[in-house]
Formats: sequence, structure tokens, C-alpha cells
Amino acid sequence: MLVKQKGITLIELMVGMVLGLLVTGIAIQMYISTLGITKQTTETVRLNQELRAIADLIITDVRRAGYWSGATTGSTNPYSIMVSDNGGGGTHLQVFDSPAGGSNNCIVVSYENNTPSPSEHIYGYRVSGAVIQMLTVTSYASGSYADCGDPAGYSATGSWVTLSDSRVFSVSPDSLVFTTNSGGTSWASASSKSITVAVKGSAAGDPKISRELLDTVRIRNEY
Repeated sequence: MLVKQKGITLIELMVGMVLGLLVTGIAIQMYISTLGITKQTTETVRLNQELRAIADLIITDVRRAGYWSGATTGSTNPYSIMVSDNGGGGTHLQVFDSPAGGSNNCIVVSYENNTPSPSEHIYGYRVSGAVIQMLTVTSYASGSYADCGDPAGYSATGSWVTLSDSRVFSVSPDSLVFTTNSGGTSWASASSKSITVAVKGSAAGDPKISRELLDTVRIRNEY
């Protein structure tokens, strides 16, 4: 007497396994794709935030260039002659080439800061190697002119400190570019008082993700 077998055949089992593998593969692929999109979104947001924070710092200081609370008619503004004008004299804002290389990728400004201590009046931003740096001068020798070099070189006390985070974005020599409205590098040659600040970089984790922020800043204070 024949006994009827119950269950599935080997062929049915193999077909089921293949279908299961296909479904699992599709699910894994969708998961990996979602992870990639999430990673790109996260890196883009972090890059935008980092660039925006640096740009805002620079723009704020550029807007303050030459500020003096004691300004009166006929008086010489002491904060208008602290930065080298590249011609042997002093000014309140100047664009330089960074000592580390690149063109028009350093800016130094001076203005009155009412912070009680330390009395800081000179600030700067530059590209140095793989980072963006910020200068804060805490003491200054009258008659000297600040530039993009070591503060000790112009008889000042201060330092260049790292501002950007290399874990977030990669910096190149043109990650900072400062352009006067006349198209030149000398502030004295500008026809009106404004300067364009360009801050750009690419995500450290994905060089294909890059951003550039452009802002034109009006300089309100007189020499």
C-alpha cells in the first residue's frame, strides 16, 4: 500500500530559499541606501553649520573694522592705523596672502573692543595648511602694524589658533577668499567700503559634498 508523503519537495524548498534570499537582499540594499543618504545629509548639515559659523565670525569682525567709541571730528582714530596697509603705513582692514600659501586668503582688522580684560583690538583670519585659523592680539606696540604673520614679528602678543574642525570639512588654500569691491587687494584702492567674503570647503567624509558661502560686507566706519 502506497503511503502519501506530506511536506514540500526539494525543488519547492530551493525555490522558497531563493525567494527568501531575494527579499532579504532587497531589504539589505534599501537599508544600506538609507544609511548612505542619512550619512550624506548629516555631513551636509555639519558642513553648512561649520562654514556658517566661521563666516559669521569673520563678517562680524569685518563690520566692526575701524570702530572707535570716542570718535570725534578732527580726532585721529587710533584703531584706523593698527593694520599694515602693505605700503609702510597703517589702516583698519587689509587683505593679505597667507604665509602658508594662497592668494587673498587672509584678513586682519582692528577696532575698539570694550571687553575689560584682555584689551583685544586686532583680529585676523587665514588659511594655514589644512585648517582655518583665527588671530587674537592681546597687547600691541604703538607704531607697529599687524599683518598675517606671527604677532611677535610686529611687537604684539597674541596667537593664531585653529578655528575649523578637520573632522568636519577639508580646507584648501582657497577656502577663504577676500575681495574688495574694486576687485583689488588693497583696501585703500577700493572705491566704496565693502568687501566680499567667500568661505568654502568639502566634507571630510565625502569630498563630493562641497559648499561655498558668499557675503558682501559693508564697512561702516571711517578711517
